[in-house]
Amino acid sequence: MSDLLGMLDEKSAKFVKPYMNFHELGLKAVNSYTEDVKSHAFPVNESHGYVMKDQEYEDFVELAKHIRPT
Repeated sequence: MSDLLGMLDEKSAKFVKPYMNFHELGLKAVNSYTEDVKSHAFPVNESHGYVMKDQEYEDFVELAKHIRPT
């Protein structure tokens, strides 16, 4: 299955018909993600973040004060 999907970075056997190059597409996706993170294009708070209510945040801070590192 991995050979016909092109999941490996190696030449497939002669009898295998490749239907896609998953390895190449995966590398492009990871490289695009890396570039977006380094350039601060991702994540964007307005579209990729969540809003926390002030009281919820204050409650969290209070709870966090009582956590001891192990």
